[in-house]
Amino acid sequence: MRHKHWTHYPDWCDIFGNDRATGEHSQSFENALKEVLKLDDDVPDEMQFGDACAFNTFHVEEDSISETHATSSKPNAEETSKKRKRKPVNEVDEAIVAAINNLADITKSTMNDLVKQLAVPDNLSNTQDVVLDALREMNELSDEEQVIAAQLLFNNHNNLALFKRLNDKGKLTLVKRLLRGD
Repeated sequence: MRHKHWTHYPDWCDIFGNDRATGEHSQSFENALKEVLKLDDDVPDEMQFGDACAFNTFHVEEDSISETHATSSKPNAEETSKKRKRKPVNEVDEAIVAAINNLADITKSTMNDLVKQLAVPDNLSNTQDVVLDALREMNELSDEEQVIAAQLLFNNHNNLALFKRLNDKGKLTLVKRLLRGD
C-alpha cells in the first residue's frame, strides 16, 4: 500500500479535511448541499440516439406516488456465498469407501443375526437339555460327576460346542478329561 496511487486523495482531502485527527478544513454538510444545489441539471428536450424508453413516465394523477422498485439492503445469498474449489473425485478413493461401506453392512447384518441367535433363551435351554440327556446316558459317571461335567461344559462355550458335535464315545472321553482337569 505504500507505493499505491490514491486517485481520489484530493477529493478525500476536500471531504474529510487535511487533518485526520481533528477533521479541520473538512467539507461540512452545508457546503455539500450548496454545491449540489448549484449544479446545472438541464434535461434535454429531445432524446438523443433514439432512446425512447429512457424516460418512460406515466402521469395518472398528480397526487399519485410513482412506482419505484427499491432494492433490499440485505445482500442476497447468491452474492455472499463463497465458492470453494472442489477437490477432484478420485475413483480409487470411491472404490475404497464403497468396499468399507459394503463390509460394514455385512458385519452389521452378521452381528444382528448372531445376537438374535444368542439372545433366544430357548436355544440355550435346548442346548442344556441335549447336554443333560447325553450325560444321563453315560452310565460310567455318577450323578455328582454328571453335574460337575455339565457345569464345566456350560461355563466354557468352546467345550460345549465340541461336546455337541462329538459322537457318544467322544463325548464320554471329553467329559472324563474335563473331570480330570486336562
